[in-house]
Amino acid sequence: MKPSPTSDEPAANETKSPGKRSWAMRWSLRVFVVLISLACIAFAVAAHWMRQGQIHEDVAEKIRPLGGIVTWELTRMQPVAMGTPQTGTKGNAGLSLGFVEYELKGGPDWMRTIGVEPAFQRIEHVWLMDQREEHLAAFLHEIERLGSVKGVGIFDAPVTEKQLERLLDTLTISHLTISQTDSIGGQRMPFLRDSQLALLSFNDVPLTDTVLDDLPDTLTHFSATNTNITDAGLDKFVQRKNLKDLVLDQTPTSEAAIEDLREKMPWCEIKWGPARKPKQWHQGRRP
Repeated sequence: MKPSPTSDEPAANETKSPGKRSWAMRWSLRVFVVLISLACIAFAVAAHWMRQGQIHEDVAEKIRPLGGIVTWELTRMQPVAMGTPQTGTKGNAGLSLGFVEYELKGGPDWMRTIGVEPAFQRIEHVWLMDQREEHLAAFLHEIERLGSVKGVGIFDAPVTEKQLERLLDTLTISHLTISQTDSIGGQRMPFLRDSQLALLSFNDVPLTDTVLDDLPDTLTHFSATNTNITDAGLDKFVQRKNLKDLVLDQTPTSEAAIEDLREKMPWCEIKWGPARKPKQWHQGRRP
């Protein structure tokens, strides 16, 4: 015959229940704290992305009057109606309507609907086309705020080696184009070596062979149209094993030297054409 439970057993069972409830409460509080923490982190990240988008918008607005132009990462095709005047078979005039698609700034509709486009919209390329030194300085100061951008182009502006060095030190870029200026090209540019540039163009610039020693190993495309590169500097390209495209059009190099370079660099497509006329550099723009 089984002994009947004593009066102490229910009390023992009752003492376990508060412990279970206390553990469950502690677990719930921990989950709640974790969820709140994750929500705060997500909110902080979203706020940072939105802030970065606002910076890009502000930079684009401020460089426009300086002669700056930008392209955006998020774009969409917008059809625009256009009319073409036509004359009928009976001589009567008419208008033929058609649609042309233009690439405009803007993300997908769902981003615009919920208002998160600024969190993802970024400047892709930025260019300056202005001769004034004060505009160049203001332009460079503004784009430093971007932190990183795919490409920068400076055309017809008196940029210096010192300004380029600061630009590459403060801004992460992969494409750089310098064109139509005589303010740069005759001095060494050692800061290029650690720049991680993939595309580098010096067009209509008095670039000399000495600069070729400073090209980064990361280059896949190098353009030097209408520059002062000579046969003596061509062998410096051979060590650039990542180079896929090399443009040496209108340079004082010989066809024989170019053919020899092509044999030494079978991995690279070399585009070349002889100098057609004497160089006409933009004199008087040196700061």
